[in-house]
Amino acid sequence: MPQLYDRFIDQYQILDRENRPVEDTFSERMIWLDSPGCVLHAGDFQLPADLRTRGIMKPGLYMTIVLEGIGESSACDGPEKIRYSQNKLLGMAIREPTPCSGEAPGGPIRAVGVAFPFSSI
Repeated sequence: MPQLYDRFIDQYQILDRENRPVEDTFSERMIWLDSPGCVLHAGDFQLPADLRTRGIMKPGLYMTIVLEGIGESSACDGPEKIRYSQNKLLGMAIREPTPCSGEAPGGPIRAVGVAFPFSSI
């Protein structure tokens, strides 16, 4: 996994329906921008199967615009799941390390995300 993930996620995993690790293709679209100090993640994927992600989100500010696709994510200890779909803007401000997970069904997903690690804010 590229070092960029280490700036904002610990113990990151992408798993299939049977809990087998899936090759990471998401990180190939990540770019570190020195100014303003953030990770830009553009996604335009055709997911071949249902995928799940999990990891520990580090403190920081996270924003994603979903242009196409569906899925959901949540803090592992939280009661609410965040469902996302076409034309949704998602934002999270995390103050302490938080275990999170997400699910996306196979199919198209187009999104653009930006992550500001706590150290860059």
